[in-house]
Amino acid sequence: MTSPTTERKPIAIYGATGFTGGLIARELKRRGVDFLIAGRDRGKLEALSEELGDVPLTAVSVDDAAGLRRMLEGCSVVAACAGPFTLHGEPLVAAAAETGTHYLDTTGEQGFMRMVFDRYGARAAETGAALVSGMGFDFVPGDLLAALTADGMGPLEEIVVAYCVRGFKPTHGTALSGLEIMRDRGDDVVVLDNLTTGRKSNIDHALANGAKLVVEDIRDGELVASLLEAEKPEVVFHLAAQIDVRVSAARPSFDAEVNVIGTINMLEAARRAGARRFVYASTGGAIYGETDVVPTPEDTEIRSEAPYGQAKYAGEGYLSLWQRLHGLSTVSLRFGNVYGPRQDPLGEAGVIAIFCGKLLDGGRPQIFGDGRQTRDYVYVGDVVDANLRAAESDVTGAFNVGRGVQTSVIDIVEALAKQSENGFEADHLPARTGEVQHIALDPSRTKAELGWEAQVDLEQGLGRTLDSLR
Repeated sequence: MTSPTTERKPIAIYGATGFTGGLIARELKRRGVDFLIAGRDRGKLEALSEELGDVPLTAVSVDDAAGLRRMLEGCSVVAACAGPFTLHGEPLVAAAAETGTHYLDTTGEQGFMRMVFDRYGARAAETGAALVSGMGFDFVPGDLLAALTADGMGPLEEIVVAYCVRGFKPTHGTALSGLEIMRDRGDDVVVLDNLTTGRKSNIDHALANGAKLVVEDIRDGELVASLLEAEKPEVVFHLAAQIDVRVSAARPSFDAEVNVIGTINMLEAARRAGARRFVYASTGGAIYGETDVVPTPEDTEIRSEAPYGQAKYAGEGYLSLWQRLHGLSTVSLRFGNVYGPRQDPLGEAGVIAIFCGKLLDGGRPQIFGDGRQTRDYVYVGDVVDANLRAAESDVTGAFNVGRGVQTSVIDIVEALAKQSENGFEADHLPARTGEVQHIALDPSRTKAELGWEAQVDLEQGLGRTLDSLR
């Protein structure tokens, strides 16, 4: 068996122009480690290379198997950061196994990568390549760098970030609304999150106040059941999800595995643990589809136009079923487009966080189509209030959580332009096929039965979001 680490070779970062890849590249540069950046878009790679001091680059598509092998033959490790999720992972694993290059997946989508690793594990063993699945975003500066620059990849497999709690228990607690639920109330909190898109740094304040995190995946039913059995939560806030509509269309089975099977796992675990209440984060933006009634009430016919919305609707059905079969008190909250402080402008964010990031960086936002498509934007603090009211209530069924106001993409650009002395002009790109054009949620039932009403208007919310990013 050969070893690819007998002499130190550069590290390849595939997907270097993305968020995680950029973090890794900048940290490697700071530490003086030899590396090259790679991906499909030569223009973006050249811009990043110039920023980093003319580091080497390779423009190669994952469809070019020979090109991938040529690139990796001169590298010790490839850190795979391309997305969405692991759609590009398998060709890189195959090339790494063939060339004896250590492979590190940084997407955190460990279930899928284990299947890929099994497929190429025998060849990797022959060439001496270690195949390792990482923990996703926010896993870069310390332990990941140590693993990347070590002679072997073994230490990475031992790295686990884990912390646990009682009382309120959000899943995907590092998500925007999940982390806010935990702050400043004094509740005992356990967070379950695989950190695929969430960031541990988002909940530093909560951790300092006694909250704990378990880094695991809701698709592991036995693990979830054991965790809740040990912690005995009073309330479960289920916010964990695969939320990318494009990923759901490209990989509907994966989307259902997370959003349907994962929800069933959480419901059953909550039932077995004796939880009093189960609060489910559904979607108002994707569940109804294109409707003739805007703002849209909850009794509108469901005509989802993407697997994501359909999977969320299936989750609502399972909540009702578990209530009928087992007496578990459940409620579904159909969120509008949630935004606010600590939403990552480079991660899984919505348009407001992305545009705020562009404004502060002096960039230009991108608008798909004419920009007249509308959404119902709701501030995270108001969403938190809705969650807590739902947890303390005994109402059941589905409730819209939105302002009932349509806001276009152009409206957001114009509002943000008022916050800038230099203006804020957008670039228009072709419209995206299948995008729902107009969304707003009728919150009347939520106001009547939960006493909830959004308090933060768009101007206030934009100001708070911008301030948090400065």
